[in-house]
Amino acid sequence: MPLTVSNSPQSPAPASPALAAPGAVAASDRQRVQIFAGVLVICGLLVYANSFSGVFLFDDVHAIVENPYIRSLWPLSQAMSAPPQATVSGRPLVSLTLAVNYALGGLNPWGYHAFNLAVHLLCGLLLFGLVRRTLSSERLQDRYGHAAPVLAGIAALLWSVHPLQTESVTYVVQRTEAMMGLFYLLTLYCFVRGCDAPHPVGWYVACVAACASGMACKEVMVTAPLTVLFYNRIFVAGSFRRVIACRHRLYVSLAATWILLAILMAGSPRSASVGFSHGVSAFDYAKNQCIAVVTYLRLAFWPRPLVLDYGTPQSLSVGQVAPYAAAIGVLLTVTALSLVYRPRIGFLAASFFIILAPTSSLVPITTEVTAERRMYLPLAAVVVLAVLAAYELISRWAAHSPASSRRSWPAGLIAAVVAAGVLGVLTSQRNGEYHDEIRIWSDSLGARPDNPRIHHSLGKALVARGSVDEAIVHYHRALQLDPDFADAHFNLGNALQQKGQLDEAVAEYEAALRIQPGYGRVQMNLGVALVKLGRFQDAVTLYEEMLRGAPDSAEIHGNLAVALLYAGRSDEAVAHLREAVRLQPADSETRGNLAAVLLQIGRPQEAAREFREALRINPNDARLQAGLREALARSGDATAG
Repeated sequence: MPLTVSNSPQSPAPASPALAAPGAVAASDRQRVQIFAGVLVICGLLVYANSFSGVFLFDDVHAIVENPYIRSLWPLSQAMSAPPQATVSGRPLVSLTLAVNYALGGLNPWGYHAFNLAVHLLCGLLLFGLVRRTLSSERLQDRYGHAAPVLAGIAALLWSVHPLQTESVTYVVQRTEAMMGLFYLLTLYCFVRGCDAPHPVGWYVACVAACASGMACKEVMVTAPLTVLFYNRIFVAGSFRRVIACRHRLYVSLAATWILLAILMAGSPRSASVGFSHGVSAFDYAKNQCIAVVTYLRLAFWPRPLVLDYGTPQSLSVGQVAPYAAAIGVLLTVTALSLVYRPRIGFLAASFFIILAPTSSLVPITTEVTAERRMYLPLAAVVVLAVLAAYELISRWAAHSPASSRRSWPAGLIAAVVAAGVLGVLTSQRNGEYHDEIRIWSDSLGARPDNPRIHHSLGKALVARGSVDEAIVHYHRALQLDPDFADAHFNLGNALQQKGQLDEAVAEYEAALRIQPGYGRVQMNLGVALVKLGRFQDAVTLYEEMLRGAPDSAEIHGNLAVALLYAGRSDEAVAHLREAVRLQPADSETRGNLAAVLLQIGRPQEAAREFREALRINPNDARLQAGLREALARSGDATAG
């Protein structure tokens, strides 16, 4: 995303060698392009080499680990679907890539990280090509043409290795942002190529196809047609009248991709996290976003500390927000003036705000007030602006004398290399934090100690590590900060049940259900705790109520059967286990449970049949083999089977 300032007698452009025709690349430039492209790829691989050891965490669990839709590539309609309210809901192209990853490597995180990095490297190359071609274009070649490959290469390199990008690259499911960024940049790049091509139709078709693909990745792509329109007006056509006269069919086609986005959003795939029905007004969200946007800009220049979860929107007074709102107001004013008097500068500033607008304006995203991944593309505008501003300063310094020129350009290149090195080291360090859930949540907690969701996530990671007592401390802290945190009550109940504190566990489950009635996982675990406490009839009543809402749930039938068995109602228990087997005929565990109950109640021949069926599904299960031997022995047929 390019920037220029107007030529003036006070700041003459440095002398430059002969330039190729607009859109063409001289042989020496072609070599530089290849060198910079290679450097970009190599540096990206080096910086993100340790990202492949990252684990699945947070939203990855729902969208990948527990997502049944990615288990098969066919039919495509299933592979492109997702569980309700998951990060990939309504984003079918992203869902399809997860299904491809699963088909190739199951739940091995390595392949998922490799795909994310490949997308990021392609984005870096597209940004390089887009900036280089813009700086070499007819309107800018006199000022930047001779330096276009170098400036574009530096900007793309700094953007690629910036630690602010790690959430979009190393946090697996957030490939939604990187894939959207890929198609956003590809849309612009194909448009630019089409403007220079003698036969542009193919490039324009690719432009529309890229735009449509981006709509199937993330909703922020909604702004891409507007960005293309402004780019055309500022860098190509020179006026909106010429924009419409020359390429109106292209813009109609780009606008038509909004229909695809509308269709994908029609089912409200993430209604639990987005919208005005969750108690956050547009004004309250806008106040929070004033702080968020200033935070993004600070992190662009000083990327510490990075936080995985910034929490939910807070109730803020006007006084608390005023300094941030004033800063945003100044930036918006400068952007508006730049669009009028220095439109090429204004394009960069405007693109920053345009791309952020869907997530950082008025429509509340109630589950996340701030997210570093939202800066994935807007960071490009900031970096290109910084690189070209530095170039202008060095040009002015070099213009004073030949001696200054000899010192200034090497100094500028050294500064760029040092900056890229520092950013790369910070990115590598951040990638290391993704290797371990406890580490990354502890790091986030240091920056946001009053975020209940971080305490909760750290507690879950500690339980998985076996540190249940320490996890309970964090669950209690999460509930002190947010007493209505249903998931924290649920997981605290799980931890207490694990420690054998069943009465306390039941109390936490019941608290979760008061906050969120009908919470299925809580009800299921509450029933388990009730059975352990000997409250069999209470467990039966609970499971029967659940079954009325989900009569085809094999899991509920199975748990109800256990409660009925302990309550002395063995025939009913067998009936529910048979129903569970009917619903999940390929589940060897459910068949094994049915067989075990039949054996327990003195029906060994029926038990033997079920054990045999279970062993056909899972022939190496030692428990099933032992059960079959016992069933045969009790039935007097020890030699059969």
